[in-house]
Amino acid sequence: MPPLPKNDIEVIVMIRGGLNIAKIGAAAVADAITVVGCIDEVKREADTICPNYQQNIVVVSTPEEENATKYVRIKELCIAGDMHAAAAYRAAPHETCKGIIRNVPLSEGPEALSRKIVNPRNPLALAAKRIKESGTVIFAFEGYKVPNYVRYDWDKFRVIREERGKKEKEFEGLYRQSLEDWVTEVREDVKEATKEITYGFG
Repeated sequence: MPPLPKNDIEVIVMIRGGLNIAKIGAAAVADAITVVGCIDEVKREADTICPNYQQNIVVVSTPEEENATKYVRIKELCIAGDMHAAAAYRAAPHETCKGIIRNVPLSEGPEALSRKIVNPRNPLALAAKRIKESGTVIFAFEGYKVPNYVRYDWDKFRVIREERGKKEKEFEGLYRQSLEDWVTEVREDVKEATKEITYGFG
């Protein structure tokens, strides 16, 4: 896949039902995305839609926050006359690390999580997402060093991080990861954490 503008917002679009993007053609998929996105042609002049045939996904790159929001809302695509269920997620920015916090109230929805974590009190926080319907929240931070604590509203939560020596190499080598991908990866780590042990940089 060719390099995309570094400062763009990237959205990963996954098409359900086993549709092979390579066989159907990148142009047909791109047309379907632009149609359902309902974005004016002038406003999407700087956008790039690029298939990743190896992972069978489409990466949409845009400098516009408004466009990215519309792409993320994609739930289905009409391709070659057939409707296909789809899912779209923002990709994690470059040079990021992840951590998790526990015992976050279940009453807190996505907007509240974002508002209480991604704010000036946590200047390096980029995004946050709850793991299913649990009290565990996964979040992304700018850089490769996970902080010891994160401010959540008026509270401080101890951060749990992955203890993997190849973490930096993973972030340098992987081209992007959506928050949904992170949820899948970290879920196994959470299952293994049977003891209440937290890790941080001393």
